[in-house]
Amino acid sequence: MNTLIQKFSLSKAVVTVFIAPLILNLMSCSKTSFTPDANSSLANPILFENTYKSAASEVQYVQPNAEENQTKLSFQVENGSGLLQDLLTSDIRVTENGIPVTDFVLNKNSVTHVTTADIIFAVDVTGSMAPTIEAAKQKLIAFVNNTRAQGYHTRMCLSTFGDYTVKKCTRFYDNDPKVVATETEVTELISEITKLKALKGSADPGGKDLDENPMRAVIDAAAAPWGSDSQRFLILITDAGFLYSPGHAGAVGAVAPIYADVAKAINQSQMKIFAVTPSLAGYDINFGAAPGVPGIVDQSQGEWYKYADLVSGKITLNTVLNKILSSINTTFTVDYVLTSQSALDPAKPLSQRTIVLELINTALGSVKGLVITSSLPNGRVPDQKRFVIADKKVKANRLYVYVDGVLQTSGYSIIDGKQIEFAKAQKSNAKIKIVYQYDSVKDSISLTPIHLGVGADKINFLKFTINGIPVDDKYYETIAIDMNLSSVVLTDDIFGAADPFKIAATGEMNISIKTK
Repeated sequence: MNTLIQKFSLSKAVVTVFIAPLILNLMSCSKTSFTPDANSSLANPILFENTYKSAASEVQYVQPNAEENQTKLSFQVENGSGLLQDLLTSDIRVTENGIPVTDFVLNKNSVTHVTTADIIFAVDVTGSMAPTIEAAKQKLIAFVNNTRAQGYHTRMCLSTFGDYTVKKCTRFYDNDPKVVATETEVTELISEITKLKALKGSADPGGKDLDENPMRAVIDAAAAPWGSDSQRFLILITDAGFLYSPGHAGAVGAVAPIYADVAKAINQSQMKIFAVTPSLAGYDINFGAAPGVPGIVDQSQGEWYKYADLVSGKITLNTVLNKILSSINTTFTVDYVLTSQSALDPAKPLSQRTIVLELINTALGSVKGLVITSSLPNGRVPDQKRFVIADKKVKANRLYVYVDGVLQTSGYSIIDGKQIEFAKAQKSNAKIKIVYQYDSVKDSISLTPIHLGVGADKINFLKFTINGIPVDDKYYETIAIDMNLSSVVLTDDIFGAADPFKIAATGEMNISIKTK
């Protein structure tokens, strides 16, 4: 911000009043200044005379445009005949922390209402997986092409693992049939799929133990760059069990994750896992002996397929991929914005929001696979209520607050004499203007030297007053410029607590320097 300077030029002298800038992020600001009296006279024997009167300062803000906390519920409805294809807004009820959500939009994720399906293909690339990978490559390529041809918007990413995650998902390839430019990304994706292979010999990441580390791959997949409003799927393929800590870390040691961390990653990412694995506790069966600790399939509301059935041909990768398409076709979404629900708090994190979706007519079936996502999972930053007025204290009885040009007579308080706090946050983009005066005149101004057309040797023979009160030499210093020019530098003592020159009392300062 530029320093504001107000300068008055006189025939024989110049006084410059520097007004210190506010170090704030403001739209605009001005500071207390002093304006000269129009009747000032400089006729000899007057060397310098001017009256400076206190004027109001102002600072302006624009209320920040707060982010909207958008919430999405994805779910299916299952009845005796399978998954429901049609649903009306009047068929469902949504509550949050017991409060009805009244303003929401219901959509069906079909070709007519396309949302993005993000799919990570996480595959074990140890040597034993070679036949499965080779067979899967063509199916994956066909899937990519078919989804585009059928109008589905998918994004796909490849991840590989053994005893450790060999390749993490750091980029999704966009396959949007409505955007021609994404054909280039499809080509890149197919090229990536073609390079997929099981590693052998010294390159084999499987180590000496039989089990691999797919759970670490699950945690890594959870941290992938998922789309904010996409349906999220992880296809996990392995022919082995998994390492975990404690108790079954194998050769990887600390790299083997705690199962609780796996569950946490699934919940935070809200991805559905379609697992093609052996039947083991932690996959399709509850983990360990403890009740209520579901495997990754149940934890994610996904589906499980027996790896041996894939090898034998009883199922194919198309079976899994078609299930994903079916999930997209039979998935409904409910969208709402917290800021449009006056009774709900958009600042609450998702962990403190108990969201319930119910069918009003239970005869329609039951809700299945409810997934809740929020654009601001940690909650929205609270609306700004407090604003800085100045860097020094201001007069409370000389403070005027305007919102969109309207004077506010209540609804705010002054904090530490330097800030204002509204009882209720102003609406986004509201223009807030605060007009004020400093509590202390000293805080308003800083004087630069007063230049006089006389030598320093004559200064002591001058009559120097402020507001008609003689100025003792302890209140100023003199500096000789040359034989015919000198400067008077006022000290801050003129603004002392005793107000020796009645500057604070009168709100003005008349400086007069005359010859005796």
